[in-house]
Formats: sequence, C-alpha cells, structure tokens
Amino acid sequence: MLGIDLSAERILTRVMAAAIVVTVHGILMVLLARAMGDRGPTYDGRLSLNPFRQSDLIGLVTIVISQFGWGRPVRLAPKALRLGPWSVPIIVALSLMGVVIFAWALWLLRPMVFTLLPENPLALAINGLIERTVRIAVGFAVLNVLPIPPLCAGLVWSAVFPQHYEWLEERRLMTSLAMGIAIVALAPFMVAPVLEAQRLLTAGI
Repeated sequence: MLGIDLSAERILTRVMAAAIVVTVHGILMVLLARAMGDRGPTYDGRLSLNPFRQSDLIGLVTIVISQFGWGRPVRLAPKALRLGPWSVPIIVALSLMGVVIFAWALWLLRPMVFTLLPENPLALAINGLIERTVRIAVGFAVLNVLPIPPLCAGLVWSAVFPQHYEWLEERRLMTSLAMGIAIVALAPFMVAPVLEAQRLLTAGI
C-alpha cells in the first residue's frame, strides 16, 4: 500500500526502486536532449547508469518516505535544441512516457521470474522489488507532470521564463525542501490516482 511505512525492509526496497526509476528517467532525458541537438547533459556526466549522478538527495528521501519524488533535474539549453523552447516540453513528456513504458515492461517480467526461479525465495524478493519499482515509477510519472521546479515538468520554466528559472535554481535547496514537505503531507491524497493509474497500466497482464 502507498503511504508512509519506514520499516528497514521497505526503506531498502524503496531506495533500490527509486534509484532504478530516477536513473532510467535521467538517461531518457539525456538521450532525448541529444536527439534534439543538446549535448550539454552528456558533458555534464548525466549519460550514466550511476544512480548518484541521477538522484537528488531531497527527492530521493521524499520517495523513501512517501513513494513520490523526483530526480536530479537535467540542465537543458533551449537555444541548442532543434525546436528551440518547444523542445523542452516535448522532452519532458516523452521522458515521463518512457518511464511509464519501462514500468509496463518491468511488470511483464514478473511471471518470468517465477518460471526461472521456481520455489525460490529469491523470486519473491525480486518480484517485490519489481512491484515497488513499478509503483514508484507510476507515482514518479504522475507527480512530475506538474510544472513546478524541481519536478521534471518544472524544466518548462527554463524555456518560458529563463530568468525566473535561474532565480529558482539559485534557491533549489529551499524550493526542494518545500516541495518535499508538501509531497509528504499530500501523499495520502495521491494514493488513489496512482493506484488507479497502475491498475490501468497493468490491466490484462
């Protein structure tokens, strides 16, 4: 169940699941930016499977507490992108769609785990991690469509209001703390839409 549950086992599982989700999302963002002409995120070291390069500490802690959060924002240069500022919302939308597709593909692996590891306790642990990762991925995609920094869609501000975005970037610690507190407080009310989104995603599988 979504919500606050901080047993040691759940903390470990959520950390692992969150690391997977933010890493997948970060790499997708970099690849999409490269495809549209901006190689800056690659030079920033973001094309990496290292979750420490993709994670935002406050965003990660927020995910561990509430299962909702964000990754380290990818710095985009709208002027370097082929479609200019219009590329930013496209990259944001496609990257979040990619996370949902990843979650769907991961869910398909569940029966295969039991087939490969019949009557093995490891199968239960792996499937538990898969289920948690899928749930966090769906919650991540749902939350990060909000155009509020430091969430992913908040990058739209860098294209529309670059000066305002820079002002927020200079105060990222404060804005991140405020966002983290708000998410933890609102997490119980976000449970239903995320569970419904997950149900629709995995229906028929």
